[in-house]
Amino acid sequence: MKRILICLIIVLLGSVGVEAKRGDGGRVELTMELAKAVEDSRRYRLLPGEEEQVDEDAVKLYKEAVASLPEDMDPMKIGGWVRGPLDALPRKEAESVLGELKGTLELVERAARCKRCDWPFAVDAKRGELRGYRVIAYGIALKARLRMAESKYDEAISTIQTGLTMGRHLGESSVLPQGLVGIAISGLMCAQLEQFVQGPDAPNVYWALKELPRPLIDLTYQMKMQLEDGPLRTKIEGLMDRLDRHVAILQCIEGLRQWAATHKGKFPSSLGEVTEVAIRNDPVTEKPFIYSSSGTEVVLKGPAPKGAESKWAIDYRLRLKEKENGHKRKMPKNG
Repeated sequence: MKRILICLIIVLLGSVGVEAKRGDGGRVELTMELAKAVEDSRRYRLLPGEEEQVDEDAVKLYKEAVASLPEDMDPMKIGGWVRGPLDALPRKEAESVLGELKGTLELVERAARCKRCDWPFAVDAKRGELRGYRVIAYGIALKARLRMAESKYDEAISTIQTGLTMGRHLGESSVLPQGLVGIAISGLMCAQLEQFVQGPDAPNVYWALKELPRPLIDLTYQMKMQLEDGPLRTKIEGLMDRLDRHVAILQCIEGLRQWAATHKGKFPSSLGEVTEVAIRNDPVTEKPFIYSSSGTEVVLKGPAPKGAESKWAIDYRLRLKEKENGHKRKMPKNG
């Protein structure tokens, strides 16, 4: 039964893709403004610093959060908003849903700032709790997107930080399916960062990405204790690598945005030119991402890992946009 549950979660993970606009062939299209990477880690942390943490155990708060979810909450509707374009987000309706989730999200925000997350030892997962964590993750992503739509970037980053910390906490559980849900949640938060970097006047979060642990979630111990070597274990290792790769490509993107901001609005002709900040290699190939540039446009690629589906390949196109007449651009108002 546990293997069936793990397989179902892996299918779910496969459906948690990048939420940015996709072009022909599945290429991810990102259009961004210039922004220097300011080394202000306290302001734009993606995991809470020690001075922000309190000496409490997060587990009780996460369980309370799941129990507090409204029974009639529709995760499919929220998931649609989270996956859709930001300018199509029905803001009034989204704010209403967040009002219903207010108590739940406050509990998770408190949990994300706990120093400890001492899950009791277990090998089986409660499906109701796993579903609850998924609904909460959609709520966190929705809140982040709404704050981005309002150009409230500090609040958006704080919200994404809560989601990434929750994903990390779930990854610390001895229950392998729960750890896989943690990977899914973390991937969903990385997708929100792709939206974030495209916002009008969005700050550059290179340093916050650089500070994230590698790997972001490590399920090696859980797999060793609960799975034999074989295709399922290889698949989970691939999911861990894919998450780490997502973080690496985001750091690479922000490094390139930093370069363009200090070099007259042009991308470098090669990744090797970028020396002001470190450009991470592709964690899968352990080599630089495949790179081509026309100056104002860049393509970043990476092959699918050996034995993985072709959709796991990396393929991004980055474009730069200028501010209009020196004024801030406003997101379209909807809803």
